[in-house]
Amino acid sequence: MRYLFDGGWRFLETGLDVHYDDLLRRKDEFEGSFNKVEIPHDFLIHDSDNLYKDATGWYSKDFEYSPVSGHRCFITFEGVYMDCTIYVNDKRAFEWKYGYSSFSFEMTDYLHQGINNISVFIRHQSPNTRWYSGAGIYRDVWLTITDSTYLAIDGVYLSTREQGDDYILRVEAEVCGDMAGEAGISASISRTSTGISACENIAYEQLPVTDHPRPSKVPAPACDYKDLESGQVRYRYIQEYLVKSPLKWDPSNPNLYNITVTLTAGGRAVDEYRTRLGFKHVVLDPDKGFIINGQNIKLSGVCEHHDLGALGSAFNKAAMKRKFLTLKSMGVNAIRGTHNMVAPGVLDLMDEMGFIFISEAFDMWRKPKTTYDYARFFDSWHERDVASWVRRDRNHVCVSFWSIGNEIYDTHADEDGQRITKELSDLVRKYDYNGNARPTIGSNYMPWENARKCADILKVAGYNYAEKYYEEHHKEHPDWIIYGSETSSIVQSRGIYHFPASASVLSDDDEQCSSLGNSQTSWGAKSIESCIRVDRDTPFSMGQFLWTGFDYIGEPTPYHTKNSYFGQIDTAGFPKDAYYEWKAAWTDHKKAPMIHICPSFWDFNEGQTIDLKIVTNAPRAQLFINGKDKGCCDFSNKPGSGSKIEWNLQVPYSKGYVEARAYDEDGRVIATDVIRSFTDPVKLVLSNALDEYTNTKDCKNFGSESTYSNYNDSVDMDTNNHSIYSNDILCSNTRDLAFIEISALDTDGTEVSNAQNRVSVTVTGPGRLVGLDNGDSSDLDSYKASSRRLFGGKLLAIIQTTDAEGEIVVTATSNGLESATYTLKSIKDKSDAANYIVRGESHEPSDDIRLLDPKDTAHNEVHCYEPLEVIDICHNDANRLGSQDEIPIRKIELVNESGNSVLTKGCNEVRVSAKVYPANATYKDITFQVVTEFGVKSNIADLSAEGNTAMITAKGDGRFYLRALSCNGGDKPRIISYMDFEVQGMGAAFFDPYSFVAGSLYSGYEGEVGNGNDKGVATARGQRTLVTYDRLDFGRDTSDEITIPVFSLDGGANRIRILSGDEVILDKIYDKPPIWNVYQEVTWKLDKPLTGVCNLSFETWDKLHLKGFVFKRNRRAYAESLAVDADEIYGDTYTIKDGMVSGIGNNVSLVYKDMNFGDEKPSHVTISGRAVGEKNTIHILFDTDKGNVREILEVEATDDITDHTFDISNIEGSGTITFVFLPGSNFDMKSFRFSK
Repeated sequence: MRYLFDGGWRFLETGLDVHYDDLLRRKDEFEGSFNKVEIPHDFLIHDSDNLYKDATGWYSKDFEYSPVSGHRCFITFEGVYMDCTIYVNDKRAFEWKYGYSSFSFEMTDYLHQGINNISVFIRHQSPNTRWYSGAGIYRDVWLTITDSTYLAIDGVYLSTREQGDDYILRVEAEVCGDMAGEAGISASISRTSTGISACENIAYEQLPVTDHPRPSKVPAPACDYKDLESGQVRYRYIQEYLVKSPLKWDPSNPNLYNITVTLTAGGRAVDEYRTRLGFKHVVLDPDKGFIINGQNIKLSGVCEHHDLGALGSAFNKAAMKRKFLTLKSMGVNAIRGTHNMVAPGVLDLMDEMGFIFISEAFDMWRKPKTTYDYARFFDSWHERDVASWVRRDRNHVCVSFWSIGNEIYDTHADEDGQRITKELSDLVRKYDYNGNARPTIGSNYMPWENARKCADILKVAGYNYAEKYYEEHHKEHPDWIIYGSETSSIVQSRGIYHFPASASVLSDDDEQCSSLGNSQTSWGAKSIESCIRVDRDTPFSMGQFLWTGFDYIGEPTPYHTKNSYFGQIDTAGFPKDAYYEWKAAWTDHKKAPMIHICPSFWDFNEGQTIDLKIVTNAPRAQLFINGKDKGCCDFSNKPGSGSKIEWNLQVPYSKGYVEARAYDEDGRVIATDVIRSFTDPVKLVLSNALDEYTNTKDCKNFGSESTYSNYNDSVDMDTNNHSIYSNDILCSNTRDLAFIEISALDTDGTEVSNAQNRVSVTVTGPGRLVGLDNGDSSDLDSYKASSRRLFGGKLLAIIQTTDAEGEIVVTATSNGLESATYTLKSIKDKSDAANYIVRGESHEPSDDIRLLDPKDTAHNEVHCYEPLEVIDICHNDANRLGSQDEIPIRKIELVNESGNSVLTKGCNEVRVSAKVYPANATYKDITFQVVTEFGVKSNIADLSAEGNTAMITAKGDGRFYLRALSCNGGDKPRIISYMDFEVQGMGAAFFDPYSFVAGSLYSGYEGEVGNGNDKGVATARGQRTLVTYDRLDFGRDTSDEITIPVFSLDGGANRIRILSGDEVILDKIYDKPPIWNVYQEVTWKLDKPLTGVCNLSFETWDKLHLKGFVFKRNRRAYAESLAVDADEIYGDTYTIKDGMVSGIGNNVSLVYKDMNFGDEKPSHVTISGRAVGEKNTIHILFDTDKGNVREILEVEATDDITDHTFDISNIEGSGTITFVFLPGSNFDMKSFRFSK
């Protein structure tokens, strides 16, 4: 009998210094500190500002057990993160290191009659991954009680092979226990209600097994290391069945069958194993890619980490199903589980919903990526983890590949990588010897020989961001199966637009990334369209896996915020604009026509230049703005069709609406999208987020005027008085979830897509709030708070059931807005949710259900060992952003009061005012910037601001942007408003090298460049890159020292040269150990000083991010100046000869302009020269705008050129220095220098 063992757990968090002996010794002290928790449980997710803390997690559970003679008791943990030790009745019973692999062990000998205790000790030290791992018992726990003879856990192995229209099903079972060598197995096959019509019957017959007619002894697998060490014997039994013409499984038709394997011993059934099985035939063709059931398809895939947004790493099947529904709607047919084993429930869903799956084990082998990662355990534990991984997952029809690693440095560093590659692939084949799936690897080291040697062992090679090598490597290795294991890595924030789209800007002041598609990482794709085209036009590529489908917690490139920006969908499950472009590429307009306008809302500044992008899966689109026809565009995504995936254009903003229409081949409108201007919000509205992806409401798409699913525009339905639809019916099993989308509407019922109002959520009835998420990486309010801001006009509330039936009422309120409610219904017998039954007295193995079929009423009961906990999780925590009663700004409107966006020499000033919306916003702070298209301070215009008004003065030709920013209750800008201007007829402007020059301001380059973090520039890996900066004006001053902030991705010795014209003025090695996403400054001396206007080039041969540079000013006023370099020399008598001014006589003046002494006065002047014959008197005149001062010096006669130093006190600021020689002088002057 198999029981869900998730109830009755308590939890305590301590420091790393507390050990189990301490806990026992101080039991009375710690006992009261344990709190009840729900398993699965993530003990790090509550504090968004401290997601990576070091801690020891203690889980303890008391449970009643009555031993039965001959029965055995096993416990299975699907996932414990990480480095855990398990104690049963205070005895150390088991340990497991890796946080992602499942493990089981026998507890029989540790248990006694009555109350028993199991405790799990978890040692979490950070950093241990490159993303958010979570910590705790974050997946389900199972207790299995068996007869004395039983099927080994994960010991049943199913495989199929095609035979015409029929299939051979091979069933292999490992049997343990008293009568293991005298048992028998049989299998039965029946239809499921998922994917197969109710009238479908399945015919099958048993076949003789010729290769294994008798049971054979086999050793225990590495994951059962205690059994392996004890030499326990188990027997393998094999049966084969001919299955007649089964319906095949593929992503479009995920047909499944129920398989029940029964074990008999002593004349009775003693154990059974139930699962679902699909029949598929896969061929991997080096020239054609992936062929399933005879059909050549592209894998349209995404990479997915394991967290569930506001739920953290705690697994919930309903949350994962919502993810998969969203991805299916996008056209995804394949998923890569990055970079670790997934929960079993994930595999169940992929079988059911139709996804090709790359199951991945490791992100590192022996060589670590972080201090406390799995590398410290790899040598001792990888055999056990591979055994656990493959044995558990090999029967799932979705699993088509076993990825043994991701971006493994061992494969690049030396030949040991090849040894480990072979060892791991052999281990995979040891447990999947019938080849249900193929070993592979995902690598970013494919340009290098060692990694290619590893790939040659596997023959199935995943390329991370290396599409440019496909053709070359395909020719060199014609037997390889090539695919993009990671592609894209374009970052974006939902509803954020950093104009213009033509400017590639990775990071900006608001810690958001632009959804215009112009926030590219240095290693990723140049655009979504190019990413689509490369794979589409490579026929031998199996397909690609985007990094990523959903945003995930951690890796917030390019910032140090909370979650990633890589997803096509944010952590709350709301699609970004990129989602629709991939949907246009990956779906068929004949089945699901769609069209989408980016930006996804229409509320900007009058006259502002707006970049529009239209995407559709239809062959033609037409655009209208305020009813005026703006033309048509033809689209195609056929191989070789070129760039016909996007329609890009620029238009001036004017209030109203934008409409895009999609047409089929016959000219019929098959889809529309409309975005409208809106005003301030007046009320909240709630909807069920699942309705977007399931056809449960026979009404117009909620929240949109589109004739296909979308997320913007107006609403014309009564949201507070609606019927109960199927997505609104939940199962009262303590696990089921509802995903309630919260938005705001204006007086016309239009969704306010830039609203940022703070919303409080309450739940009454048999439900509770378990998370709030808005997808904003910069918002550090707790996921488990009861209030949070809208972001991009949206907020997600996750509602979880209890064990009671009844109506659940969700209420959302916000200061100044009309509140809204939504009603759900919780019932016991929802057919598509698991029913959880509290155990009775019977422990009969025949009741065992080892795999849940959530759609099949014959298999939908899971027996719980005791009631599951129901814990209130969300609380009214203190806000980290803003205040509880705040009314945040949603928009800053810029008004060009001069009405002129083109500035000229005769009209070079413009006045702009800023207005905050709503007018009663709590925050009023506004700052102005004049920037380039890259968001960097512009050198072609000056800015003066007073209050909410800015005056701009143009001073050089080009285009600049006025930006108004507000922190909006935060400590950094959260809102940016734009207005663009052009300057003509004023000539070129220069850059000041003594102020920081951003890397993105380059004027040209050779090789490949990309966006660097923080408005820098990124050079190319393994090749020469030359980045040039023109018009650097050093003025009359000089510099021989440069400071460069550098971020090296790979470390090692990185050569950097700087050229002035063709002359090398610096050649250095940068070798600081890298810190991820952190620039480290280096200061170097140049080989020669720079002065005047210079063009400089930076030359590299490795991948580096250069944030920019700044030069140290050597003020001309304090430098040694030669007499012959005077700007003017005039008077009666002097001679310029041999680098000196000699024979200076009556009334001679040497003039030096632009002498800037800065904020400090010089205290000395040293004149190098010779007074001939007698003392000479020299006057130093210093002319400034404020007047002039005079210093009088008496120079004693000398025979040789001598340094004469004098005290001075009257010179300060900037002006002209004149050395005046009085009548009677006779002086030879070589140079002078002022000093402090």
